[in-house]
Amino acid sequence: MKFKTKDRGGKIIPTRAGNSALGWIHFSKKHNITNSNVIKKIISGTSKPDREKGRPHRLVYNGALVTRDGLGFPKKLASIRIVAEYNWQTEDGRYRLPSKSDKIGVITAFCVGTNRCPDKVNSA
Repeated sequence: MKFKTKDRGGKIIPTRAGNSALGWIHFSKKHNITNSNVIKKIISGTSKPDREKGRPHRLVYNGALVTRDGLGFPKKLASIRIVAEYNWQTEDGRYRLPSKSDKIGVITAFCVGTNRCPDKVNSA
């Protein structure tokens, strides 16, 4: 377990170390999100996650990281999407937790429209 984040609906969403297919190891290497605050800001700031059609345990958090320009005006760095499995096992049954009360959590996180987030995202 790397960390946990509570969304606005009160759900605790874990981010696990994972491997090359899911979790921190997956998205930090493949999608260049290496700052835990990025994940925490998007999950805790989303009013209600979307659910993927036909996938009742799949939660999708959409948000944007914003900074200020030299004049103080907001400037969007990136649109971020976080996909989480709110169940004790993945849909395909490949990954399972020992306790059915635990949640898999964040599967992936990425910048919308590109495979690799810009480095600036990690300093936001």
